[in-house]
Amino acid sequence: IGGEGTVVRVGGFPNDSTELLRLAGFKQGLAKYPKIKFAAQLYGQYAPQPSEQAAASLLSKYPDTVGIAAINDDAATGVIAAIKAAGKVPGKDIFVIGTNGSVQGIKNVRDGIQLASTGNVPAYPSYQITANFYDHLRGWRPQAAERQFGWKAVILTKENVGPYYDRYVAGPIDKQFSAKLLSRTLSPTTWDWQFEAYPLED
Repeated sequence: IGGEGTVVRVGGFPNDSTELLRLAGFKQGLAKYPKIKFAAQLYGQYAPQPSEQAAASLLSKYPDTVGIAAINDDAATGVIAAIKAAGKVPGKDIFVIGTNGSVQGIKNVRDGIQLASTGNVPAYPSYQITANFYDHLRGWRPQAAERQFGWKAVILTKENVGPYYDRYVAGPIDKQFSAKLLSRTLSPTTWDWQFEAYPLED
């Protein structure tokens, strides 16, 4: 949006932990752009229909809005519907961002009606848990830093969504990762996390 203009936000539920963290991140990002005006936010309960209603209310009050941040991709789906109902074009007149990498959100990014999302690949922890069970049954014991970890989501935009969609949405789930490479006992010297993962602090 060129570093300026009016933006609004469709949140989740007031004061829940996800809402508070994502709102803090949103405000931290906005602080870098003093010419962008954060006009208001309403809560869409993480769901399309109430998010559509929230976005419609925001757009009626702030018709000069050029960007809407949605708490997640389900909310973004509702926001996109509200933009269309207002006679504007999402991805052209008003930019939308979401998060969580839902199938619909990824398709929206691919189709250019949502600017960005994040992809955290829900199959990944399933692969990890299965590999850990397998290794535990064969005597492997994790070190302290290996017992609990997180992994960084991929920021999805039009530039990189194609390969992500092909692998993690349209592709077969058994081809998304190599279970053998995730196993410490099957691949003791070639073990590979296959994603940007990191140990969680105690």
